[in-house]
Amino acid sequence: MKHVLKRTMSFLTLRQLRQFIGNSAVMHKFADRYGLVYFGSIEPEDESRLVKGITLSNTYRDAHYLVGTAHGRDMIFLQRSDILRSALHKRREHYTWNILAFDLAPHLRLPHIYIEGRSRHGHGFYEMLAMKKREFAELPLQFLAQYDPLFSRRFMVHLPASAVTEFSQLVNPERAAIVAHHFHMFDYEFLGDMLYVYVLSPHPTLSQLELMLQAGVWLAGELEKASC
Repeated sequence: MKHVLKRTMSFLTLRQLRQFIGNSAVMHKFADRYGLVYFGSIEPEDESRLVKGITLSNTYRDAHYLVGTAHGRDMIFLQRSDILRSALHKRREHYTWNILAFDLAPHLRLPHIYIEGRSRHGHGFYEMLAMKKREFAELPLQFLAQYDPLFSRRFMVHLPASAVTEFSQLVNPERAAIVAHHFHMFDYEFLGDMLYVYVLSPHPTLSQLELMLQAGVWLAGELEKASC
């Protein structure tokens, strides 16, 4: 723990340091409960540990890096912070994503799909997303006509046009209804053989992290079943 604090002191204010220590206690409890190994902060250039996904940028910072296996799933957890600014709006957008990355069956080649809760992000985030994923478009509501209306009220689906058919196979109406009713506080991204689950919070609780783990383990199993 001492070496983690030394590395963070250079860029944290006193208030931020108190928050970091509080988060660290929660992360340690989460790690201990599920047998994960706590590594603390990692450097962006450490490619061997890097959690990819749509939140990658030139300015992010990762902390509270955990790795291990729980419920039969290999996983990585980290807390990623970034500050984004819209080209059209002067206000800076501060984000802290808690990310659980799950390894899926190695034979899977899922299309890149991002399922995002509505009103979670601002203009700067969407400008970054548009620059990085030019092929992404929001799935039109008519494609969700057979889905529980709560899903389309709570979520937007970003994906390339070529993945529309696969989306309905991977996230069918039954799975979407479970997400909308029970796991709506999280965002989801999948690509290839990886599933990312996100919750936006600078200070997640242990119960939030446990529900996040439950959501990811369940969805990982459903994606694998849908791909058989």
